Amino acid sequence: DGVFIAVAPLQRSVHGQEMALTGRDVVQECSFAGCDHPNAIGRFYRIDSDQRAGGQDWSELAGSVLCFSCYDRFRKRGTLERSDRNRPLVGSERQCTYNGCDHPLESSRFYRIDGDNTAGGQDWTALAGNVLCEACYSRFRHCGTLERSERSRSLAACERRCTYADCENPDESRYFYLIDGDKKAGGQDWSSLAGSVLCHTCYSRFRHRGTLDRCEGNKPLEGCERRCTYGGCEHPSKSRFFFSVDGDKAAGGQDWSGLAGSVLCESCYVRFLTHGTLERKDRVKHMSGCEQRCTYAGCEHPGRSRQFYYIDGKSVAGGKDWSGIAGSM
Repeated sequence: DGVFIAVAPLQRSVHGQEMALTGRDVVQECSFAGCDHPNAIGRFYRIDSDQRAGGQDWSELAGSVLCFSCYDRFRKRGTLERSDRNRPLVGSERQCTYNGCDHPLESSRFYRIDGDNTAGGQDWTALAGNVLCEACYSRFRHCGTLERSERSRSLAACERRCTYADCENPDESRYFYLIDGDKKAGGQDWSSLAGSVLCHTCYSRFRHRGTLDRCEGNKPLEGCERRCTYGGCEHPSKSRFFFSVDGDKAAGGQDWSGLAGSVLCESCYVRFLTHGTLERKDRVKHMSGCEQRCTYAGCEHPGRSRQFYYIDGKSVAGGKDWSGIAGSM
């Protein structure tokens, strides 16, 4: 893939053979007359007639030296010429030409469009010659139109309020969503909410469950309810989160019907979610102070560790066979 040229004697590979660079090989200038930065610091390639990189015919460039940008362009497109759409835009050109653009001068990138563009599988011919900001370019690439639908337009401050009557915090949300009847997010039927504005919490609930109503299992727990009802819980009142469980719950693929009406702390909830039981196994039980010591004779600091693990023979962590150290700490 060409001969790599460096600024100091290094090793290079030519057709699988290692060759040392000599002083005459140290050329740091791209020989393509149209190169924007022929002396830029970086990689340079000397081309030979046997070059086959990218399946291109490099014979006409034999003996040339190319910077990485020019080399890469020829490798991918078979030409050193930059198309108009790929050349950098100067200051006066960095303006979105779509009349409906909200911020035509504000964008991290601008794109000049030509009729051959096929990005996103869209037909860009009608936009040939236009310059688009990143937001407009991305919209056309994903949606095939520059028009912003009502559901995706920016909401004015007075509109940023959830219209769901039972929303607990209708004015507090990072995002608000204007819903139209054609929405298909989450595979739900949004037609009954057409024209509504939803906060992020209500939007997510409908998207995942097809309803705005909070089930009892998801309602906030009052202070007196924030206590784990599992009799074997070691810290029933200490938890960041508490979960009220209903019989219809299917999280983790577990059968929660036996816990309907219970309140679980985060530790107990996650244990049941993962293992289908609230019982702690010996291998994960809390250890007393005298037990917190590594039993491996070769351990350098047997009493120093943030965590200690009781091993049973059934452990399969890491795909290993732990039976040989069953009962160890």
